[in-house]
Amino acid sequence: MTFAKSLWHINSNQSVIQESPLSQGIGHIQLQSVYSLISPGTERTVALGQVPPALNEIMRVPYMEGQFDFPIKYGYSVVARSVEGNNYHLMHPHQNLISVDPDCITEIPADLPLWKACLISNLETALTAYWDGDPQPQEKILLVGFGWIGSLIAGVLKLKGCQDIWVAEASSTRAAQARQYGFRIFNEETPQQEFDLAFHSSATAEGLQTCVDNMNWEGRIVEVSWYGNRMVNINLGENFHYKRLTIQSSQVSRIPKKMQTLWNISTRKSEVLRLLSNPWWDQLKIPVVPFEEAPIIFDQLRKNHPGSLTYLLKY
Repeated sequence: MTFAKSLWHINSNQSVIQESPLSQGIGHIQLQSVYSLISPGTERTVALGQVPPALNEIMRVPYMEGQFDFPIKYGYSVVARSVEGNNYHLMHPHQNLISVDPDCITEIPADLPLWKACLISNLETALTAYWDGDPQPQEKILLVGFGWIGSLIAGVLKLKGCQDIWVAEASSTRAAQARQYGFRIFNEETPQQEFDLAFHSSATAEGLQTCVDNMNWEGRIVEVSWYGNRMVNINLGENFHYKRLTIQSSQVSRIPKKMQTLWNISTRKSEVLRLLSNPWWDQLKIPVVPFEEAPIIFDQLRKNHPGSLTYLLKY
């Protein structure tokens, strides 16, 4: 019998690595994981048990086990290798050995570094946000929250030709990273600015309020943050109504309706692979930690002390 090691969240305070028999479905292929990427926002929400019960079915991911009220095995970006030596990307929880339907995997181009391939799932989120925002070349753009998803959105904006991109980030360390990547910083010391388009990814009421308070007339705000079961209080009594602002949610599981005549899930992934071929992403320094240390990383995430934009787990 073949056994696999998986990361499980036992409760809202504890994550462990457990070993169990590998379930092998009919027609499935067996793969050895090389890397998996932690998506800090969503996975922190899951690890804290903050998924609203009404969204339990919607938030399920392929090959997930358990339930959102614990215990649960969760995660969704893995790069794995077949016995023949071929490398694939797929959606799967953090696990060292996996058995999957071959229809669920995407072969990784030979010239794409495997660590970059781990970005595919989150870069699909960033590309979808870009489509939702529909930025125009002359627009002034504000990105609030330079966490992992925020940094990917910033990269997509840059590679798609947007020029006037500003970043608002409460963490001085992350703000310094944004500046290092070539983005302008917007803070309390910046002269008054008004933006045509904003992307919000800080998952805080303060961040969303920053967007609302600094928009131009008929400005558009794309809300990428997911709050789980947390309530959000913002002031809509001033700029929001007077300036005819729009707040639109962005979510990756479906192609935006306005884009469905041009794109589908498969062609979006192809576009993500094309974007990843650009050397711009090489400057993202992602810490690589052994899979066995994953529980420590989630302890930090629960306390909101991530230490890095994200982490690669190495198997």
